[in-house]
Amino acid sequence: MTPCVLTNFHTVCLGPRRAQSELLDYTAWLMAIARCSEREPRTDHEAQLLLEQVQQQIERYSVRPQHIARREFNAFPEELGTTQRPPLPRGYERLAEQPNGPDIGWRMAEFERIALQAIDAWYQGTELSAPAHLVHVTCAGYASPSPAQRFAVNRGWLETAITHSYHMGCYGAFPATRTAAGLVSGTLSNSTSTPARVDVVHTEYLSNHFVPLAQKPSDIVDMTLFADGFIGYSLLAESARPARRSALRLLAHHEQLIGDTLHEMSWKLGPHAFEMHLSKEVPQAVLRCFPGFARKLCEQARIELSREKEQMLFALHPGGPKIIDHLARSLELRPDQVRHSREVLREHGNMSSATVPHILLRMLDDPEVPVGTRVLAAGFGPGLTATGMLFQKLGPALSCTDAAATL
Repeated sequence: MTPCVLTNFHTVCLGPRRAQSELLDYTAWLMAIARCSEREPRTDHEAQLLLEQVQQQIERYSVRPQHIARREFNAFPEELGTTQRPPLPRGYERLAEQPNGPDIGWRMAEFERIALQAIDAWYQGTELSAPAHLVHVTCAGYASPSPAQRFAVNRGWLETAITHSYHMGCYGAFPATRTAAGLVSGTLSNSTSTPARVDVVHTEYLSNHFVPLAQKPSDIVDMTLFADGFIGYSLLAESARPARRSALRLLAHHEQLIGDTLHEMSWKLGPHAFEMHLSKEVPQAVLRCFPGFARKLCEQARIELSREKEQMLFALHPGGPKIIDHLARSLELRPDQVRHSREVLREHGNMSSATVPHILLRMLDDPEVPVGTRVLAAGFGPGLTATGMLFQKLGPALSCTDAAATL
């Protein structure tokens, strides 16, 4: 594998991260309106009973604030209000007549608007010039021309090649990074080309798929677990990485399908939103494969997991509050080895493909994580697919001026 690094990590927030307790209360209120529309209560007392039923469901099945403290949820109004009648979300103004919320066409147009805004904000935050390639990652929407193509045209970056890495769900960062690493290697194999910079930008606008009339326990879990997440980073040849910036050296990658699990997880197009199915068997299927999967990933870099495990950190996609516990137990990991994964879940929620990059950024910025630390990152998604990468933390590179000063 051509030596390749990930750097230029930068997050984008398009709205405030709201307290989970506030989001749960507002979710219950919207669901109660939708349910009243469906069942048409004849009295205020009957309507109040419906609200109490929804609140009990939220209390029983939602992800509680001790696991997720706050989330970015841009589909909800910025000010949720403290009165009995808060403002309705944009697009849900006729909720009493349309209890499922907007149709899929409206939501895809909204996705396009938000994704374009997020990509533009990422480049404004990094002040980077045009990359040779831009990989756009999302499982939250679809538009053609894509938001990435519209952005490139708006910037006049007409020679930036656009690659779309879509609809792989929570493990989506890994195929996108693998694609980007291949694009970097391709430019290095051409002796007439200078090393390329490949940017990867995630736009997960998951709150756009909120359906107030959804009632199954799994629906409530999804509505209170997932969150919006926007992040980007660059891949370059290690020799070309920017000075004074820390980075992650890509050591190895591995991916495999878990047999007899095709129907355990799905992410399908519905009339009003994308519909996710997640069976109760998924955690056990993931746990059965994870120890062997982690060993094979390390073997790609000629590392023996059992020997090196104690010095490693683990960026594990938090599919839910208990997934990290189960995965850590399967490898007999210490709490500090998965601390960053727990922190990202608590501070952001599950941002699908954007979650693991947030964990990696937190490790890069953490002064308590020594330079040279190996990081095993892993995620899971439909298929069921297990995929991961092995990284090594690098300190800031020296500029020519800095290097001369050390001589």
